[in-house]
Amino acid sequence: MKIKNSILALLTVSAVFLSGCSINLSGADLIHPPKTTGNEAEIQKLIEEDAESDYTLKYPKTGDYRSAIITEDLNYDESPEAVAFYNTVDGENSFTHMLVMNNQDGAWQVSFDYTTEYSDIDCVQFTDYDSDGVKEILVGFVTYSANVNELAVFDYNPETATGHLVESGKQYTSFSTGDYDGDNASEIMLLTLSTAETKALATLIDYEDNSLYPLTSCNLNPSVTKFENVQSALISEDTTAVIVDGFLSDSYNTQVIAYDTSKLILKNISTDIENSRLIKSMDFDGDGLLEIPTLYSSAVDKATDVSTASPMVLWNGFDKDKFSLSPEIHCVVNFDYGYSFELPSEVINSAMAVVSQDSKTVNIYKMKSKGSKLALSFRVVEKNDDHKAAKYSTLTSNSKYDYTYMLTDEKFISDEVVNKNFTLFNESV
Repeated sequence: MKIKNSILALLTVSAVFLSGCSINLSGADLIHPPKTTGNEAEIQKLIEEDAESDYTLKYPKTGDYRSAIITEDLNYDESPEAVAFYNTVDGENSFTHMLVMNNQDGAWQVSFDYTTEYSDIDCVQFTDYDSDGVKEILVGFVTYSANVNELAVFDYNPETATGHLVESGKQYTSFSTGDYDGDNASEIMLLTLSTAETKALATLIDYEDNSLYPLTSCNLNPSVTKFENVQSALISEDTTAVIVDGFLSDSYNTQVIAYDTSKLILKNISTDIENSRLIKSMDFDGDGLLEIPTLYSSAVDKATDVSTASPMVLWNGFDKDKFSLSPEIHCVVNFDYGYSFELPSEVINSAMAVVSQDSKTVNIYKMKSKGSKLALSFRVVEKNDDHKAAKYSTLTSNSKYDYTYMLTDEKFISDEVVNKNFTLFNESV
């Protein structure tokens, strides 16, 4: 039996970002936090000297970096630089400051100070998009329009310990970074929701002559109203894509955005994937590549009530030759009790899965031309229930339940496969 605790976060509506910025999660703003020691104390002192008056630390709302003071080794010299955000008020005007600081001979000093009238930070990322061995600083500022942020890109010069604004003004809802065109250098993928002024687009941003420019773009689903999750990950050995889980009016949509190097265009290769719940993409089979999930219901025979059909998840891989998704893994899923069972490839077209009204039992049948025969049954039994189901064996347990199974057709599905392909993805259920 295999237990993947990480799937808990991937089969629920929570969202985690690998290399992008999207969900607006609230972060607290602190005025003059408790005094710190060491490097943090020196950095805080620089902020106080720069602010010259009362200030409020500002925290990025999304992404991998959620601190008002971020340390990052920009030039890989094992001595980190620091980026800090704070807000000041001058009369009726509010300003957000970004300080970039470096450590010279054991003392912190300000490299540069950037000021904007935007009051909040959406996201911070670091990436070396010009391949000079120094990471650029990518900062998204929250604008006054819903779902619209503004990207600013800053360059740091380690030789002079100074920095400057490369470019700002490109608007987005969410952005991600990665080597999308296979040139061994990072690009920026800007994602925008549909508004009265903008189309739903994915735009690939590249770098040339000390400026950023749009390389290519493609349409996104205009019905998506919110990006729930954005990932940048390998979908084949040499193809990095942006996977976007979005919310529609009453369902979730997954879009996979990838650059076709043979045609030099950006493609949305999965606009038709729509699920009733958010199931995030993941490396389900452990091959280092992301699979994209599709939720559907098991096929049933004419004698079976369609409403009892068990939920199924199809994990799709990427076919680079066709530049499209291809079905790879079919799983029977019990969301109520937090487990899934991967169907062997040889039985996918002849298996029928039905679930009991209380969801505690899932039966898998072998479909025949003249009816169906029970081959495998999963049953969830409460820990405090002395009555154990006859002929059922325990697969695994948690604090609340025993997860049991009964195998009646070893030629259809073997005992070894049952133990190998059963996955408990939510032990807290």
